[in-house]
Amino acid sequence: MSEQMNQPRYVAWYLDIDQVEKIVSLEGIELEGAFPRGMQNVQHDGSVNVVNDDGGDCEEDYNCDCEACYRCSNCDDWTADCMCDDCMTCDFCNEPRQYCDCGSDESNWHENCDECKLHLERDGVRIPCDDHVDRFWEENSTFSCHDTGNAYRSCNGECGCSCECDACIRDGDLINGEVVSAPIKPSQVYEYIIDNYPEEVNSSCGGHKHMSFHNNRDYCVALSPELTGHIIKRSVEWGTRLNIKNRSFWDRVNDNRGAGGTWCKNEYHAYEQLTAREKYHTDRYTVVNYCYPLHGTLEVRLPPMFKNPELTAKFHNFITGVVCEFVTKNRDSLKPHRKSIIKEVL
Repeated sequence: MSEQMNQPRYVAWYLDIDQVEKIVSLEGIELEGAFPRGMQNVQHDGSVNVVNDDGGDCEEDYNCDCEACYRCSNCDDWTADCMCDDCMTCDFCNEPRQYCDCGSDESNWHENCDECKLHLERDGVRIPCDDHVDRFWEENSTFSCHDTGNAYRSCNGECGCSCECDACIRDGDLINGEVVSAPIKPSQVYEYIIDNYPEEVNSSCGGHKHMSFHNNRDYCVALSPELTGHIIKRSVEWGTRLNIKNRSFWDRVNDNRGAGGTWCKNEYHAYEQLTAREKYHTDRYTVVNYCYPLHGTLEVRLPPMFKNPELTAKFHNFITGVVCEFVTKNRDSLKPHRKSIIKEVL
């Protein structure tokens, strides 16, 4: 084994790197913090607030026009998730529902429907009943907050756009943001983190990791609600064993909302995450984010950004091993609800 692998990055109760790489094919690492201005591949992240404190609070003046950053003014959902009647447009005439007569057309009248026949007997015309009008709209409409004038911009900077307020564009040596790795092997994670670590970090920063698996069966096993609890349990053991004093670490592990735990809640939202149609949705803020349809990965959002980059690198490798440990021990215990979820979205 190489000198690099001999470093104490893996603990006794879980798998070594060779076993890990038989389960996890690739990882993607996201590191948040304050980076040197001009450093390549630094992306803006509205949740990171390390530098520029003396320049005032960010005014969130984002130069953004992405589709993903608009909400519906009726229901306040993201426009991609809106299902308001007032935001429906007809696929035939492109008019909003309140101005469209296509649903009431005679072609939607059904002679075998008692309600439709009542209209004919009473009014002498073939006017479809309310149920058939609703059916027409279910089959021939599109939800479009923009086309109906019901969309408003709600960008928080997480889409990667830049903020143009004075606090964020003032001159300085460091800028807030994140760097995201290309897909790399688990054995390359430690070196990547050391080589790309930010100059400064604080409690607003996290180090998220994505994992893809060689076998979809292992992803099915990881869909268990018990995985989150297993990660938390092992992390408590790790933090206790190494006498970790970092407050952000314990806020995240203890699900302390309003602190580090805000972005990695100890909750299980696998169905909502697996059926999400856009990257930036609030259900992803859990310890484990099941983002297979979007990225083909499982994301663990628990790791903080320690002051010591080596500690962050070790914790990342530790988490990968904990996930692999869980998968290995539970391969023969797939439950029906896991099969139903994976069948629906995969």
